[in-house]
Amino acid sequence: MTTILNENTLHPDPDTLSLALYGYACFTSFLVEDRKVKGLTFHLQRLIGDSLAIFGKSPNEGEILKNILAFLDQQDAGYYGGVRVTIFPANFSLSNPGDFQKFNILVTGRKVERINATPIKIATIEAQRTCPLQKTSNIIANLKARVEAQNAGAQDALMLCDNIVTEGATWNIFFGTGNNLVTPSIQTGILPGITRKLLIESAKSANYKVIESAIKINEIEKYEYCFISNAMIGLRAVASINNVTYDAQHSCIRQLQNRFKEISADSIDQFTELINQ
Repeated sequence: MTTILNENTLHPDPDTLSLALYGYACFTSFLVEDRKVKGLTFHLQRLIGDSLAIFGKSPNEGEILKNILAFLDQQDAGYYGGVRVTIFPANFSLSNPGDFQKFNILVTGRKVERINATPIKIATIEAQRTCPLQKTSNIIANLKARVEAQNAGAQDALMLCDNIVTEGATWNIFFGTGNNLVTPSIQTGILPGITRKLLIESAKSANYKVIESAIKINEIEKYEYCFISNAMIGLRAVASINNVTYDAQHSCIRQLQNRFKEISADSIDQFTELINQ
């Protein structure tokens, strides 16, 4: 079958074409520095769990790690950047999407600047991701919310569901007053981010009280500071949400940022036993 892209003929293999056409896939993304990843075990566990939830089966950790290593082996020594691992069916059939025996594992990367991101300005948008608990390639709702927020003059979108705070387009969110942190609970329909998990554990070890609950949009003005989290940026201060402003230089933000930097990273090369399975 002929494939035309911008008037040019392409010859994609069927699996790549199915991913482009249907996006029937799950993925995880993480930051790699010197072949090390914070929370790598959790990323692998989530990827396998998401695959089981969506497809009813999954590749094993060894297969995933082999592909990550194959990618890193082709990068410069000391590679610092993002890595995305996407899992999708081989020999995909639109009429029988669950009828497949093998997975494709796609590993891609992007460079990340070694800078401390400036505080971000956010606008709220009513939206919710597809399959909230799984990290799937269907992020149209997230990106649409981001576009709407940027068109309104903000830098990114905080998604709401019936005026309940959920998550950002590609991040989780925390609110704080002193040593008390609040973040949307899993029950609100968020993606439970790996960096979110690591930050909660790190904050609790530093004697912060962390509550996971539903946060109404009319409650966000009562907090002193706010920050967002994902695997690429770690922790980034929030300057404002709509017309509500926060102390982006709050000492608690700096403390939590420093503690996050101290979290030990897993060396991919240490997973030899799994890789050799």
